[in-house]
Amino acid sequence: MKNMRVFTMLPTNQRTLQTYIGSLLIVLFACTTLGAQAPCSCSNATYIVGTASPSGISTLSAAKLAFPGIETPGDNCVLIMGRFDVDANETWQIGPSAQPFSNVFFNDANSSIFVLDDGNLDAQSAHFLPCGNQWLGVFVQTGATAQINNCRFEEGIQAVTLVSYSMSVITNNTFDYCSKGLKIVNAQLPGSHLINGNTFYNCDFGIYMSGATNVQVLGNTYNAIENPGTGIHLDDNSENIDIIGDSISGQTRGISSVKSRDLDILQCSVQRCNFGIYSLEGLDNLSIKNCHFTRNNRHSIHVRYHSTSPGKNLNIEDNTHVNVINSTTLKSTFLIERVHGSGQTNITGNTLMPPLFPFNNPTTQYAVEVQQHGSVGGLYVNNNTVTIPGLLSPSAQAPGGILVNNASRFCQLDNNSVSHTEVLNFNKPLPYLIRVMDCSDLLELYNNSTTGGAVNNALSGISIENCPATMTLCCNTLDNSNTGLYITGPLNGAEIHTTTYGHHAFAALHYDRVTSTGAPQINHGNDWSGASGGWDARFDGNLGVAALTNYVVNNLLLPNGLSNIFVNGGNPANWFSVDAAAEPTCATSGGCTANNPGPKEGERSGASHGGNTFSAVPNPASQVLLVTLPNATDLFQVSLLDLNGKTLVREACAAEGGTATIRTGHLPAGVYLLRCESQNQPPTTQKVVVRH
Repeated sequence: MKNMRVFTMLPTNQRTLQTYIGSLLIVLFACTTLGAQAPCSCSNATYIVGTASPSGISTLSAAKLAFPGIETPGDNCVLIMGRFDVDANETWQIGPSAQPFSNVFFNDANSSIFVLDDGNLDAQSAHFLPCGNQWLGVFVQTGATAQINNCRFEEGIQAVTLVSYSMSVITNNTFDYCSKGLKIVNAQLPGSHLINGNTFYNCDFGIYMSGATNVQVLGNTYNAIENPGTGIHLDDNSENIDIIGDSISGQTRGISSVKSRDLDILQCSVQRCNFGIYSLEGLDNLSIKNCHFTRNNRHSIHVRYHSTSPGKNLNIEDNTHVNVINSTTLKSTFLIERVHGSGQTNITGNTLMPPLFPFNNPTTQYAVEVQQHGSVGGLYVNNNTVTIPGLLSPSAQAPGGILVNNASRFCQLDNNSVSHTEVLNFNKPLPYLIRVMDCSDLLELYNNSTTGGAVNNALSGISIENCPATMTLCCNTLDNSNTGLYITGPLNGAEIHTTTYGHHAFAALHYDRVTSTGAPQINHGNDWSGASGGWDARFDGNLGVAALTNYVVNNLLLPNGLSNIFVNGGNPANWFSVDAAAEPTCATSGGCTANNPGPKEGERSGASHGGNTFSAVPNPASQVLLVTLPNATDLFQVSLLDLNGKTLVREACAAEGGTATIRTGHLPAGVYLLRCESQNQPPTTQKVVVRH
């Protein structure tokens, strides 16, 4: 061990003399007790500094005068007692020349290093250790600079703290058993820091952000073997945070956020956590994209009380979840609750597989669950794949697929695939594959596919319950469940087109106690040619609804005619009409809008019905919407209304040219009603969507 460096001249005042003698006695005692070659430790540190040290040396500039060797890299062995400052215009370099680590010891919970404004800490392969219990931390203050690479921090209360507008490179470090490994406080300069490749073991919080702004963390790892905590936590209105490529395992919460704004979580891996990603009262943009979740115990994603704004959306996109073996506590995999504001919610492109063997877990709910959604921009659940596999135990409830409950704004479920391949169901309650409940605005379900696999082990493919919404279902394929399409409760106008039914044990289509006798039901092009099992269609409830719906079906698509149709207490012919005319399909140009019933039903429901047909492109629109009325013979007028019927934009157009321009760039994202009318035709209305 190196001997203590001493002053070359004797002190000139009494206080400094006492300080000098105290330092010398400590070093002499350590050398006598342990010998000159003893390893670096608290008791034989080469340098002893800090406000509580015998020397009373509290700044680097004073320490460099007293101990010239402390300023350069080497086999430094430093003991911090109290607070030690790297003051302005000073640089402290810590790094080994021969040993694996340079050691910095902290005497107690009040011991710390502060890098002050214009100071610089350059720590390479240093080991920051407690002498006994925890130590306070290294604080990089406003205007300070720190490069901390390949270091190890053990048992720090907040091992490294970056205060507002500091400039730091924190890479490839290891944090062990720290209360807070890395703490980031208040606003940072964009691009002024790099936090990359660090590993956090058994910390209460790996990275903790309080009011942090403009922070990017990349490729860090968080593991808990003995002390599950939180990998990354954000609170106190942290803003503009990017978390990219981090790997989190074994935590109570992988990533936890409270009242954060503009948060991007990208390409992260979260496994064996109680909650994977948890966000409470977030604001504006929250994007969780391209993340992978495995074997999380409660929810892989849980978002509550999020508020969006125009152009600032909630996006949960292109993630995967696989519970590879078993979970005894898994709830809904992705749970989204009480989103409000004026932006959109997009749950798109996710691939989810609940547990293979959820033994003794009667609590598993849904792969995707959305509760009480009220954001004006609407809810889009699109292009998700849910596979519910496995052999379930007799006490386990099979998880459902997708649930939307109580959406008060526009809701679209498009191109989702939900399958359930359970081998044996042990007479347990069957799951829902796609379930929509209590939605009161506009509801669209397009191109969804559901199947119960080899046996009938799903309650329904699509279940619509108590939704007094204007509803459109088009080009859905439903196979091998107890009921294919189940509808109950109040309905507004409903259009059901080109649904393809396969095997269903009870009924391919079941209207059960539908109560809205005044709402038009337009049904066309639905295909029962491959149906088997129970009823092709069954009606239970008010006969007035059965008569009002008036299905029109090509006899090739209903090969059993009315012989496999049941109307409780009535005549199937009052519900179904069989027509030999060819029906449109999902491949028809124009998609669902081509599946119009024409004048046969005597109802006009949208721009494609009746003689006053018009087109509106693009839909969704961003800045402008072009409205064309090809058959106009006189002046026509186009109006854009909100969902309360208030006119927002009105344009008139002569028949010649036939195109009106509606500007939408100033409008919040959301769903609107477009009305077109002329002197010789009644008004026609269709839905349009504005996205920015």
